Amino acid sequence: MKLEGKLFKDGRTWIVEVPALELVTQGTSRSDAMVMIEDAVESLVNCEGFKASALPSDGATFLLGANMLAPLLALVLRRQRQAKELSFADAAERLNQKSRNAFARYEQAALSTKASGGVAVRAPSVEKFEELLHAISPECELILAVRAPR
Repeated sequence: MKLEGKLFKDGRTWIVEVPALELVTQGTSRSDAMVMIEDAVESLVNCEGFKASALPSDGATFLLGANMLAPLLALVLRRQRQAKELSFADAAERLNQKSRNAFARYEQAALSTKASGGVAVRAPSVEKFEELLHAISPECELILAVRAPR
């Protein structure tokens, strides 16, 4: 799975944005900007062995992937929840669950894999991820696009 990002020039600076992560950074060149977004995502995930990769798509977009899916999905959930200023309890309530752990375990467990020496956590199913995402960001829509390899 990859997240779509936007890449554009603003004066002498290249701006990169990943809307799903509510994340923007910049660089002095296209390639520098791509390195900066990879570094920003890796820093936010903060999981041993996690590696982000920004792949050019066309002139205005790029695709952001990673070598581990669960931490990337957990980051999407965390950033979307934080952007909406929701607590774990708020997110659980939106899932019609009484325990705040109903949401928190998907966000926290994946981000703590390997960093704490724990057992690797599997990514949620597509259905579960969509349910979690919709609970915190109802306006977000999960779109599956199949692209031929370059």
